[in-house]
Amino acid sequence: MTTDLANPDESAEVTLVAYRDRRGEGAKVESSPAQEEVVKSSLSSFHIPSLDGMRGAAFLLVFFGHALPAAYLRFVPPAFGVTVFFVLSGYLITTLLRKEFDRSGTVSLREFYLRRALRILPPFYIVLVLSSLLTMGHAVEGQVTLPSISAYVLHAANYWHIYRGLDEIPGGTSVYWSLSVEEHFYLLFPLLYWGMRRWRLSSRQQLGVILGLCGAVLAWRGVLSGVLHADHERLYRASDTRVDSILFGCALAVYGNPVFDRSRFSDKAWRWIGLPIGAVVLAATSLIRQPLFQDAVKGSLQAAALIPFFVVAIRCPKWGPMRLLNTRLMMFIGLLSYGLYLTHRTILSLIDNWVTSSLALQVPLALGLAVAFCYGLHVYVEAPCAELRKRLGAAKRSAQPPKRMPTPMQPNVAMG
Repeated sequence: MTTDLANPDESAEVTLVAYRDRRGEGAKVESSPAQEEVVKSSLSSFHIPSLDGMRGAAFLLVFFGHALPAAYLRFVPPAFGVTVFFVLSGYLITTLLRKEFDRSGTVSLREFYLRRALRILPPFYIVLVLSSLLTMGHAVEGQVTLPSISAYVLHAANYWHIYRGLDEIPGGTSVYWSLSVEEHFYLLFPLLYWGMRRWRLSSRQQLGVILGLCGAVLAWRGVLSGVLHADHERLYRASDTRVDSILFGCALAVYGNPVFDRSRFSDKAWRWIGLPIGAVVLAATSLIRQPLFQDAVKGSLQAAALIPFFVVAIRCPKWGPMRLLNTRLMMFIGLLSYGLYLTHRTILSLIDNWVTSSLALQVPLALGLAVAFCYGLHVYVEAPCAELRKRLGAAKRSAQPPKRMPTPMQPNVAMG
């Protein structure tokens, strides 16, 4: 997907002590040695433990959900993998916005959109062109029409899918709807975040605004499903019905951020109370099959239930199952996850049409080919674009001195 795990445009000019002392709540909290290590490493390079692996795990859910027969969907639901991507995206992007505002006292919308364009657009258009060429050459099934390509180029693929279906699209590009949701969201959310910070809302007030928006989206889905009887595709793919999953990640970034904020709960409480509660909620969303629940409520509950998983993954990267997220293999898949997400359905279709229909051979061949292609995409496209983002960010920082951090006697702004 489209999340930035280690943003090279940001520098760590805010000290650990400043983040510890700017809470403003006066409450007694605990900060574990594991969290101290996470915060120190995050402020030096802004690489957050476990989250690369979480991106890799989310992609594997999506990949196997699309590669395996429909009978396996309950065990490897690709829709849940997309929800993980959404929450992760909201958390990381908002954490970067928060870091920038704390350093400079503002958010540069121009720089934000430029960085995002360099991160997202080059791989997106390259893969779209290749998928279109394969479709036109009848290597994969699909159609290439000017209206559908225009919808993709303008990042309106999700609404094209809703109102025109999946027949008139390039082969393997049915996953592009989620990228449209994210792009629509990030056209507006930086303005909202900038406004909340400029109006000096505390972190609790920011949390209230974001959760209020989550509640509004949940209510809107309920109206669409229960009153207006909208179909599943309308509820599943539309930006106005899916952005709450991204907003839950934003909520974690502004309040109780496991990178910047000291927690009111111990690591042990998160591991043995928060994590099981989240797991039970996730299991319930799979078991309850009532249509209104599945269409209107399930997405919100899943996004909320992921919060303890994110907290434990970041605060306790060396604990138990979280070790798996920090293996070289999972981190490598996470590094390539955006390209893998863009290409995997096209490659699956290509293998099925021209190589083998045997599932036992098709899955490893498709995954291997996707990894090989996306590694090349990373080396020759994504990495040079990241270097360009880094140079642009360095040039901006050299032109603007860092903001002086407030002393204990100065007012605390938006840190809760």
